[in-house]
Amino acid sequence: MKDCRHLRLLLTLLTAPLAAVAADGPPSIFGKMAAQSGAAWMGQVQWTARSHETTAHEVTITDRDSGLALKQAQQWLPEAEMYRLSTSVAEGSAASVPVNVVDWAFQLVGGYDGARFQEISYSKDTWHGSTFWTGPDWTRVGKDWQHSGGKTSSVRRFTVPRDGSVTVKGGVFKADTNGGDGVRVSIRHNADVVWQEEIEAKDTQGVEPALTLDVKAGDRIRFTVHRRTEIGYDTTHWDPVITYADGTAFRASDAFGEAPRDGWSYEMEIEEAAGLPRLYGFDSHFCFQEHLLSPGKTVLLDNASSLPLLVLADDKDAGGIAAAVTSAGPWRMEAALSETGLLSLRIQGGKGGELPVTFVGAYKGGWLNGVARIEGLRKSETALPDPSVFRESIQTAFNEVLGAVESRAVPELDLWAAVQWDWHRQDRLEETPQGYEAAMAGVGEKTARLVADLGVGMPSEIGRASCRERV
Repeated sequence: MKDCRHLRLLLTLLTAPLAAVAADGPPSIFGKMAAQSGAAWMGQVQWTARSHETTAHEVTITDRDSGLALKQAQQWLPEAEMYRLSTSVAEGSAASVPVNVVDWAFQLVGGYDGARFQEISYSKDTWHGSTFWTGPDWTRVGKDWQHSGGKTSSVRRFTVPRDGSVTVKGGVFKADTNGGDGVRVSIRHNADVVWQEEIEAKDTQGVEPALTLDVKAGDRIRFTVHRRTEIGYDTTHWDPVITYADGTAFRASDAFGEAPRDGWSYEMEIEEAAGLPRLYGFDSHFCFQEHLLSPGKTVLLDNASSLPLLVLADDKDAGGIAAAVTSAGPWRMEAALSETGLLSLRIQGGKGGELPVTFVGAYKGGWLNGVARIEGLRKSETALPDPSVFRESIQTAFNEVLGAVESRAVPELDLWAAVQWDWHRQDRLEETPQGYEAAMAGVGEKTARLVADLGVGMPSEIGRASCRERV
């Protein structure tokens, strides 16, 4: 009865918010997951299949491309705080096609812009003849010039005020020719790069873009200066002009000042690390893996290369989705971030094989909370057989790494992940056999120095183990 009450409440919560984004989609678990995690993006699911039947326990959907009908039972497991998704073929044959038991896409709050671009701040200092907007590591945008940072590109942004056709002009050339390796300059219309050139270090002539774009109110046109390799002497002259067919023109330098004006504003483009979602997991040898989901990149895990679990953390590491799979046959899990900020998660069974049972749950806070959620599933005492299958797969993986250990001695997944994550950070570990081998050698050397300082003996095998045996 507890499950029934939970699911009835879930239906009540979901009906209104999901109607706006999925008029023909079934009520689902996403609204509740959004509430559990505090992550609004989980409620912004985008459906690719049509619902034929919906109950508090089960949905039946038909894939619009293949026509295959799938029936999925959704059961809340209070001990693990996760949903158990059990999928079967209701109509048609899956003998020759892979079947997606999870095929979700979420619009991140702020979309691609929120994941990739951040505002910079105004400085009253003067450089190259004007005040400037500034970010980290010399990221700067002045009245008619730009300078890249070490890990961020400088961006001058124009927000389109109305629909129409516009031309984009404005010569770009090096303003500082005293050294450096030149810059890469580009123009982006929304998520698309529509023009890009390389400007060499001593090029005072440069290039003149001449673009015509069909635009709509609210579109973004960005002018980006990238460092190439080094940031020294990268000051680049660029004073773009955007002109409508009726002659209305917007010159960047005319609007420059201590506040955004006439559609012009100032940003930096995040090239790595901060501001993007991440996927966490373990490979088949229980080595920790952290994947940055940069736009256009797909991360793939499968039964041959990975353990059957993942944590998908949002761009702020403020919440996400934890998932685990039990399957006697092949499976694959993949995650991707599109250029428009659409975060997708897909879990798939192999052709003609047994469809995997999937466990999914939302978590709040840092990504280790997601691993802890999966550890809760491993320790749950539900009578369902699937968690025990998952436990056995984790036990087997630990046995291969550590040797035969009692189940009660198996370390918690979140502790195992935290230890390896910290190791990655301290040793700047590369996820390659060579990287692990070098890190192990370093640990051996540190251990040898420590025992020498302590004046105790050290077993001869310490420091000589090769990670090639494990990866």
